[in-house]
Amino acid sequence: MSMDDVEAAGYVKMDLLGLAALTAVSNVLRMIGRNPMDGLEWIPENDKATFKTLQSGEVGTGIFQFEGYSTAIGARKMGIRSVQDAIRCLALFRPAAMKSGHTDEYLEHRANRANVEHLHPVFEEATKDTFGVFVFQDQVIDVLRGLGMDYADLNDMLKAVKASNLLIASAEQTFKRIRPIFHQLCLDAGMTESVARKAWDKVLDFSDYGFNYAHATAYGLLAYRIAYLKTHHPLDFMCGLLQMAAGGKKEPQYQAEARRMKIRIRRVNVNKSGLTWSHDGTDLFRGFLSVKGIGPVMAEKLLDAREDGPFTSLEDLTLRCGKGIANKLSDASALGDLE
Repeated sequence: MSMDDVEAAGYVKMDLLGLAALTAVSNVLRMIGRNPMDGLEWIPENDKATFKTLQSGEVGTGIFQFEGYSTAIGARKMGIRSVQDAIRCLALFRPAAMKSGHTDEYLEHRANRANVEHLHPVFEEATKDTFGVFVFQDQVIDVLRGLGMDYADLNDMLKAVKASNLLIASAEQTFKRIRPIFHQLCLDAGMTESVARKAWDKVLDFSDYGFNYAHATAYGLLAYRIAYLKTHHPLDFMCGLLQMAAGGKKEPQYQAEARRMKIRIRRVNVNKSGLTWSHDGTDLFRGFLSVKGIGPVMAEKLLDAREDGPFTSLEDLTLRCGKGIANKLSDASALGDLE
């Protein structure tokens, strides 16, 4: 059933996303000695080093929503200095927002705040924190509410503003119906005919791309907190990221990022590796599952045997794990100091 059918039936639609980023975060939290169930609220929201990470524009790899080219470059252009900046960056550096010109307008107004002009006090009140530019759907609704639009029309406009491509036709019908109502409300608020037309154009332009504030905030805050982990726990972060991506198409990309961060990647080591990626406090180690012919059962046998202490020789390894495992590790040059 589509989301629109769900809403039409009177139910609340919820999107439950299985984010790979959260898997990586859980891995990192365990490695730094924190319980993943405790969340990320302990991370301070004013960390200058984290803002510097986001500002660089080249370290978005592994950071939720900042891996894309547009948002990574956007972070650098904005010069992110707060969590609110991260939230706005994710809302503004989207293809539709950039194409509409709102992104450039925001950057221009941000750099030259004295030149910001507001169409009307209602618009000023709604957009004063974003330099006269609509960034979130909520701001459009604030303007409509401020002009005195009734709740039925407000609800229709909200649906139209956030319409997906499948609803463009119905959105256009809503805009056509609401336009004269909006125009009259603008005149009643003291705007001239010309300013009222500009006001409508401003609202209509925004309908092509807007995020709602709650959506952008959830994404922006999570992105900032993940950037904090990457900034202050780089080895644990890259290890957790590689654990999440092991065997997937992004694994080579994350390996390259680790090398860029001057983190050494070592081959499988019989006394230091785990099932998948691990580290010894200095270097990253590939996992036993990356060795050809070693599956989960063999890998678990290795780890169980190692609980009795590190392997001291090839003979010790063979006696405790069997000749088959010893041969496979030898072929993979994974014996380390045992050879």
